[in-house]
Amino acid sequence: MRRMTRILMLAAIAGLLFSGGGCDENKKVKPDPDAREISTRKPPGKDAASIADGRWLINRIGDAANGSVIRIPAGRYLTSGPVRIHRKANLTIIFEDSTVVCRDINANVLEVNESKNISIVGGHFRHTTSPDGRQSQGSVAAVRNSKTVALYGAELSGSGMVAMYGEGSQNLTIFNCRIHGTTQAAFDLYNCSGVSIVRNEVRKNTTSLRGHNLSGLRLFDNTTHGNPGALDEVTAINQRYLELLNTPATR
Repeated sequence: MRRMTRILMLAAIAGLLFSGGGCDENKKVKPDPDAREISTRKPPGKDAASIADGRWLINRIGDAANGSVIRIPAGRYLTSGPVRIHRKANLTIIFEDSTVVCRDINANVLEVNESKNISIVGGHFRHTTSPDGRQSQGSVAAVRNSKTVALYGAELSGSGMVAMYGEGSQNLTIFNCRIHGTTQAAFDLYNCSGVSIVRNEVRKNTTSLRGHNLSGLRLFDNTTHGNPGALDEVTAINQRYLELLNTPATR
């Protein structure tokens, strides 16, 4: 509970932080004043890792009304495919000490598609380990063709190829997250603008960042360690920002 309270406080601070620095007031992630908080019952099934829980989670988020605030109870949710946020607006999802594990190693664990003003707070997202040692071909989190999407205080971990994939999106914020153990890159971003990667712990990924055709990239106060991959493949990004991301913070 203390950790979740701290995450919510940091999320509020982040909202204030990103309101400046050239960001338009209309682009901030902020609660809808008419939002309705959903009192979410505990998912069915005694086994916290049951596939029933995973189906409940996918349906709960998929059926969410625009403008809702949803709290996901603590637990371990095993899904057969991605938790998908599709064509939603003004939605806040708070994961209370929840872990989401996707059994399909070729799918994304979490997806945001064609949506706007989405806030995801907390949660640990990852793929299951393949019994035959195969590497995942999916990303942990993927955002496509969306506007103003934020992850606050989440954990994205392997065996996903990429922790955070973004494509054709505007105003993405990754704040105070733990990102580790991916097989290709922590961040993989294409045709995105207004990306803020701030105060994250980025460890033991093959590469920190790769992408193409990015604008308005803001990287600062990230702790990095054990990301050995070169950044030669990254194009159209200001080199000093790359150096900042890959310089271990001194604390």
